[in-house]
Amino acid sequence: PIPKSADDLPPQARTFDGHFKHLYTRCIALGADLLCKDFCLVLQSCKYVMLASSTRVEPGSDSSSGLDTLPVMAAMTLHVVCLASGEVCDRMLFEKDLMHLSH
Repeated sequence: PIPKSADDLPPQARTFDGHFKHLYTRCIALGADLLCKDFCLVLQSCKYVMLASSTRVEPGSDSSSGLDTLPVMAAMTLHVVCLASGEVCDRMLFEKDLMHLSH
């Protein structure tokens, strides 16, 4: 039977540890980059994930677009991470570009 509420689940299924096992901790973003919390793409039979990090252009800087509605990034990096080991397999850097990854 399908549980109708969380109360119908066994106690171990109500916790994070009941569903996931912590395998490793890795620092993905480099320097002043921040991870994009809305972007994670699963690749190649669930063996890899693609994550993104970015550094924003400060308003009023020479690199600013002049349009407040377009968030221009100083740099955006795409990271390919192996799920089995946590190793960053590849990175691709895009500088002074506009990317919207939250869809």
